[in-house]
Amino acid sequence: MLLGVTMKQPKSESDQTSTGLIDRLRHQSDSEAEQHPLTLKADQLAYMADLVLELKHMAERAGLDTLSSILALAQLECTEQAKRCRR
Repeated sequence: MLLGVTMKQPKSESDQTSTGLIDRLRHQSDSEAEQHPLTLKADQLAYMADLVLELKHMAERAGLDTLSSILALAQLECTEQAKRCRR
């Protein structure tokens, strides 16, 4: 628990996949990033989409409907941009 916030454990396969992605991004060397810039960008966008989704859920639980909607749009944009990078 950090500052009164309990971190949830990965529950679904997609949660576990995003957690693996986070670890991979943290440990990726600069030379790997230079070799595959589009893959790295797509991975970064997917990671951002996961982060924004968590923020969206927090906003929903707090009853912040407008903020939740804005974050839903941001999450969608990250996801779409990641798909474009992978094409």
